[in-house]
Amino acid sequence: MESKAIWIFSFLFPVLLSGQTIQYSGPICVGETVILTCTSCGTPPAAPFSAWTSSNNSVATIDINGNVTGISPGTATIQYTDNSSPPNVVSTSIDVLSKAQTPTITGSGGAIEYCVNASASALTVNPQIGGDHLWFNEDGTSTMGGSGAAPTPSTILSAVGTTNYKVIFYPYNSTALCPSDPLIYPVIVHPNPVITTTVSPPNVCSGSSVTLSASGAGPGGSYFWDGGITNNASITYTPLTTTTYSVEGEDQYGCEGTGNATVTVNAAPSPPTPDPSNTIQYCLGAPATTLNVSPVITGNAYTWYDASNNVLSTSTGPTPSTSTLGSTLYKVSQTDVNGCESSTLNITVTVNALPSISVVGGSSQTVCDGSPVTLSGSGAGSGGTYIWSGGITNGVSFTPSSSSSYTVTGTDGNGCS
Repeated sequence: MESKAIWIFSFLFPVLLSGQTIQYSGPICVGETVILTCTSCGTPPAAPFSAWTSSNNSVATIDINGNVTGISPGTATIQYTDNSSPPNVVSTSIDVLSKAQTPTITGSGGAIEYCVNASASALTVNPQIGGDHLWFNEDGTSTMGGSGAAPTPSTILSAVGTTNYKVIFYPYNSTALCPSDPLIYPVIVHPNPVITTTVSPPNVCSGSSVTLSASGAGPGGSYFWDGGITNNASITYTPLTTTTYSVEGEDQYGCEGTGNATVTVNAAPSPPTPDPSNTIQYCLGAPATTLNVSPVITGNAYTWYDASNNVLSTSTGPTPSTSTLGSTLYKVSQTDVNGCESSTLNITVTVNALPSISVVGGSSQTVCDGSPVTLSGSGAGSGGTYIWSGGITNGVSFTPSSSSSYTVTGTDGNGCS
């Protein structure tokens, strides 16, 4: 009768056999999952039944494989019940700790951005009390030679791109609070823009404008030119002398690059000089000769204009018209091998009227045989001269031998007769 009672007791009340333990080390953190093992424990029940249970699923949960996950701060009892009859039960208490607050980036809280070769400072997070911040490289190793101190990012060219550092807050009292989740601390190193320039045209004549253009700063970029010219990507400017201009391009990240643009300014040649053989005074109806310049410089081109700057010729000079009285203005410039045109040489050609010649006393005069007579011309004006046929001299008396006709030619001060 006694042995029967013992059997009934064992069936109704599970027992813990000697040596059965749940392997577990220390508290776990909220959100952390660890696997528990039951040493020397019996076979678990067949799926879908689980040998593992938690006394408080709001604190810690456990799955069929013994993976326990911290849910909230507190204590839960984890129990393993095998498939024997009567079942054997092993249990342990699990402490779940809160995590420390995750560090936050100082200031705006965003990524830290640098340009290549910019001066960098040690990374910082907002202060937290009761523990230390430890820093890790992107590959998980401790920063600063293993010390875990706040790193100073490299900004050399090979560092271009994003480097994600990590920082974790470790409380001094590890039995009351777990380390924080890692803060991912991105550091971005931007390349400096490569600024290129164009000059159109690269060679200009004095007084001509040139367009300077810069590119490379990308969308939203700005350009700053030296020499007192307008700050823009493309500018039109009239340089005074040959000059090399520098332009600084700044991209949307504030990174800078420089470029140079050289403008060659060619001085205009001197105006041509007139050919001394040019005739600039004509009499009405007289034949005219072509206007020329001298010397003619090899390689230079000569352009002739009228008074209204209409082109008359780009090769030889014009031949003036003498059919109309008055003065006519001709202009001529020379263009050198650089394409620079001089100011103009002005040549004025004057067509003068012919003098109206008459004989003082009339064109018919009578004298007695053997008596002298004086013939004088008029109409040639001051400084004019008169030439008579028959060998007589103007204004000088002579004695004709018989009735004769004489012709007088008067030439005025302009040489017109």
